[in-house]
Amino acid sequence: MQVFLSLINLYDLFHYSHLGNGKYDYEGPPLIFVLINFALFLFLANRYLFPILRSYLEERQKEFVDLKSASMRMLKSALEKNHRHKRRHESIAAEMRRVSKMIKDETRNEVESILEKARLYAENREKETAQQIRANGERAAKKLKNDVIEAILQKTRENIPLKITEEERTEMIRQAFAESRRTRWK
Repeated sequence: MQVFLSLINLYDLFHYSHLGNGKYDYEGPPLIFVLINFALFLFLANRYLFPILRSYLEERQKEFVDLKSASMRMLKSALEKNHRHKRRHESIAAEMRRVSKMIKDETRNEVESILEKARLYAENREKETAQQIRANGERAAKKLKNDVIEAILQKTRENIPLKITEEERTEMIRQAFAESRRTRWK
């Protein structure tokens, strides 16, 4: 041990008396000191530092493996959810198309039904209006006929003296009605 300590002169290790010949000449520490210092560093690092670093790196590797497996599970879950959502979206889209077609068909049927009812109502109203016009025309024709007959009778009474008997008058009225039936007031 004494030999080893005699080789390592700590004073000489840090205070070099052999710095060279000139003022700015620097050769550095002796090569043996550098090699011993490096060997001592490697020994201490291998003894105390490397085990700590290895255990830390192994823990980190386990964490990374766990994180990778967790991310793969999450990715698989996300892909399954995405696939389920796509199928659901497709089924909803198909349902929307089916409901839309059903609504269009129902609307078309209702429109056709309403148009048919409106057409029938218009036809019925047209028939009723034509019947009312005919009935009003017939009533107006009867009234006009009666008014004309009444006017004729009135004028006849004024112009013809009262020589006509009641029976002749009744006969004349019957003939006028018969004549009017033949000519039919229209």
